[in-house]
Amino acid sequence: MDKVFCPNCKLANPSTATRCGFCGAELHAARQRSDEGRDVIQTNLLSSEMAPGIPDPAGQLAPLTIEIYTSGNGAPIFVGDKDGIILGRTIGEDEEDEALLDLAKYGAYECGVSRRHAVLRRTSTGYAITDLGSSNGTWLESMRLAPKMAYPVNSRSKLFLGKMEITLIYK
Repeated sequence: MDKVFCPNCKLANPSTATRCGFCGAELHAARQRSDEGRDVIQTNLLSSEMAPGIPDPAGQLAPLTIEIYTSGNGAPIFVGDKDGIILGRTIGEDEEDEALLDLAKYGAYECGVSRRHAVLRRTSTGYAITDLGSSNGTWLESMRLAPKMAYPVNSRSKLFLGKMEITLIYK
């Protein structure tokens, strides 16, 4: 039976469920079949619902500049235009990686974020996310991502690194 993952508790539910059977959260994703026979997740959220409390910077960002927000944080934790951004956390001060966006000070360890959890890469049409084999998984909206595979990310998409929610905004 097909499953849909809860965006709140990350547990699997039957694809026909509208609410999570574990935590009661509303399941926003609808499952459809693509022309190739693969399952495709389409979100039913409007962009304003996808990231409440996060400003809409349309017109303010340079092309392909990305802003990254954590849940409950109205200011971006990263603004830039790097070709690749590793999302993860450091343990000590001896770890230095220019490409790493250190999420430790935002509760990454407590949320189950791996040291090298996922990577965001610029593409010809925007950005893509790849899980780097993390221990607690990466979700795009309510879909758990397979490790080592790139998935396109829309502006204002919600990502979950373990239980840490982040929102990406780019132009």
